[in-house]
This record gives sequence, structure tokens and C-alpha cells, in this order.
Amino acid sequence: MPSILSLMLVGAVGASPVVKIPLTHLPKTHEQVVLTSKTALPVSPGAVPGVPLTDLQDIEYYGDVAIGVPPQKFVVTYDTGSANLWVPSKDCSNCKAGGNSYDSKASSASEADGGAWSVSYGTGDCTGVLARDDVTVGGLVITNFTFAEATKEAEGVFTNNPIDGILGLAPKGAEGSTDAAQTMMDILVKQKKVDHFMFSVYLSTHGHGQSMLLLGGVDSSYQTGDFLYVPLTASSSLKGWLVKGTDIKVGGKTSSACDDGIDTVCRFIVDTGTSTISGSADAMGPVIKMIGEVKSDCSNAASLPTVQITLAGKDLDLDPAFYVLRSNDASGAEVCRLGIDTMPSFIPLFILGTPFLRKYYTVFDADQQRIGFALAKQPKEATFVV
Repeated sequence: MPSILSLMLVGAVGASPVVKIPLTHLPKTHEQVVLTSKTALPVSPGAVPGVPLTDLQDIEYYGDVAIGVPPQKFVVTYDTGSANLWVPSKDCSNCKAGGNSYDSKASSASEADGGAWSVSYGTGDCTGVLARDDVTVGGLVITNFTFAEATKEAEGVFTNNPIDGILGLAPKGAEGSTDAAQTMMDILVKQKKVDHFMFSVYLSTHGHGQSMLLLGGVDSSYQTGDFLYVPLTASSSLKGWLVKGTDIKVGGKTSSACDDGIDTVCRFIVDTGTSTISGSADAMGPVIKMIGEVKSDCSNAASLPTVQITLAGKDLDLDPAFYVLRSNDASGAEVCRLGIDTMPSFIPLFILGTPFLRKYYTVFDADQQRIGFALAKQPKEATFVV
């Protein structure tokens, strides 16, 4: 495995380049942002090859993927909380009108699979069939890739959302995925398109700068200082990008969110597909109380306390510029709301979603079973070349 330094030397001799995939921005109203954050995600959580990502009001980041020969273009959320690729089928019974849909008969590389597929969301299930075709991501062509065609979508999940589907970046076996479909990073490595099961994510704030997914490694121009590496941890019921923390502090004071009376551990899913930082009501309630009210007119946003997430013995600061979400209502007035919320108390996990990942450039390293966090450069600090 290469050293940290060699990973930072993009396009080094003898190594596959890191692919950049830009992610994009599309403004939405406050009402649409609230709806998206509640319904768009699964219940369970010389240059690098890269995919540009679109920043949708700092809560959702998405980019392009192409399927078939000739390529059929789709807009997808690149989601570390799930492991498979799915897009709407041409035969979908309730997919959004005017959206992109996959037509297997229009691709010379398509092959029928016939297997059934489903994934559950808060408002219902998406179901469909498995298919095989060439998939192009960040200019890399994955041949004969197994993915899913959705023939029925969960009601209301994607109607008000600009994305067509989801491209999962979690390891095989992650929650919200099926082992029958393939995982993109696994196949990129097997087909020798990248050297390592490793990718990194830079997420912009307030639409300033280009968000980017980088396949195969990291690009040091997106970071300030070194990575703090945290080992992945196993769970009896969950595989994927899961790490342990020991505290959530507010203004330097412990919230005791990680103290369950048995041990002092928070189990965090690091998830690009979740628009908030979430935890059970029992654990996250005290954190929210310590932060205090976020006024909807944004008048007190700058004076709110700093939150610290303790990982590998280090406090990673998160100031209100990142955990307060800003959008505009139908009249154009700016609206603020807290980007830290709760989920059902029976779920013994926390989710580090996009408010945290906008502050920290993050590398997901399956080869060495770890996730690294480095302070992300903000656009005022550097100009990034796509």
C-alpha cells in the first residue's frame, strides 16, 4: 500500500491517475429542501479520476453517470450509505414524468439478468430487476456491470428531487444494498481502472467552488494539514463506512451523547447521502438543547456555539457556518434551520452527513480499513482546477 505522501502526489509514475467527478449545485426553495431532506434517502444508512458533484443547498450532492452503448445519461447521488447503482427503467410504472430512464434495447452492450431487486425508503420500497451493461463514471468505462432498473419507485421520494437514482459507494454487503448487484469500486479495481478501493470527497459550501468525488485516491489541493485516520469498525447488523467516536461536545462541554451507561462510544456512519448529522432522540436531544434555538431568520446563526465530534482522541470542530442549513423560501427570503436532528431511538447509531463532510475533506479507504478526515480548503483559500 502506498504511503500517505505518495497518495498525495497525484498522477505519480506507475500509478493509475485519480479520477475527478464534479458534483453540481441547483437552488431550491426552503420547502423543497425540507421535503428532500426527509424523503430522498434510504432508511438505513495527472489528475485523479473524478466526478463533478452538484451542491443542492448544501444538503445533497450529485453528479452524472452514463449507462449503455451509446451512453444514456443519468443524474445520481453518489452515496456512501449504500452499495449499488440503480436508475429508473423505461418500464417504470410511477417514475417522475420527464425524467431520464434506462432503455436496455437502445444499448448494444446490454444483457438481461432477470434477478429481482428492491430497496426500502421511509415512504416505501423501490423495486425492479437487475441488468448488465457498460457503465461510464468519471471517464472510466466499467464493462458488463450489474446494476438495477427500478420499475416502481417509492411514492413521493424522487418526485421533487432532481436526481434519477443512486450510485452506492459503500463496500459490498452494506445496508440498503443487494449482494446480487455489483459495487462500483470493487469492479473498478478488478477491471484495473483504479489501483485501490479508495476514493475521496470534497463538498463545497453555499455553492462556492466545485464539489468533487475523486476515484482511486486523494488530491492534496483540497486539504489543509494532514489526515486524521480512524479505523473502520464492524457491527453485527451493519457493514460499510462505520467508525467509533467517544464524544459530541458543544462549546467545549460534553453532551454525554456517547455514554449509554455501558460504554462511552458513538458509532458513526459516514454518509454522503444524508443531509444532516443525526442520532437517536435520546442521545442527540441533549446536543440540540445545548446548541439552542436556530432562529429561522438566521439572525443568531453566527453566535451559536461550536460543536466538536471526538474521533481517534481528537476533537473535530464544526462551527455554525456548517451545521446551520440555509435556503430560501418561496418569497426569496433566507431561512435557517439546524442541520443536526434525531431519528428513532431504537437505532443505536449516529450519522455524519454532509454538514460534517463540507468541513472535512474525507478519504474512504477500504484497502486499509479506515476513513481519513482533513480540514477542507474553502474556495477563498485556493482555486481548484477541474
